[in-house]
Amino acid sequence: MGLKRLWAKLFEWRNTIWPTPSRPPIENVATGAVPATRIRIAVFSDRGNAQRAACASGLIGVAAADGRHKWAYLMCPCGCGEQLALNLMAEGRATWKVTVRNETDFSIHPSVHSTTCGAHFWVRNGEIKWCETANSYRGAESRRRGPR
Repeated sequence: MGLKRLWAKLFEWRNTIWPTPSRPPIENVATGAVPATRIRIAVFSDRGNAQRAACASGLIGVAAADGRHKWAYLMCPCGCGEQLALNLMAEGRATWKVTVRNETDFSIHPSVHSTTCGAHFWVRNGEIKWCETANSYRGAESRRRGPR
């Protein structure tokens, strides 16, 4: 069996165990042809419930105390399986701000850039909006493949 055929069989086997989430072509991201992903937000009084809620698809869990947002948790929208934690406290070094109008109309500022998989996106009006770079949109996929 040739080396190319062996690698092809190995990747075929890997995809049966860890399937790659299907994504539109990157060209569609730059042109705006990728539909925005709708998400919801829920506020919890403790961090554990916010983290568990974030495991639900399409939900951002916010931990709050004394009427102030402390942390936001969400699953990375690129499909890599990483749970992202965003610090909402002004005292922290890297901080984000959540503006909530209702559970489906909210925004997070500034953009979210995962250092693990490379996903880079905005949360605007309850939608995930990808930044227009190939590495941003296909973060998990490019990480698995390595440099080209």
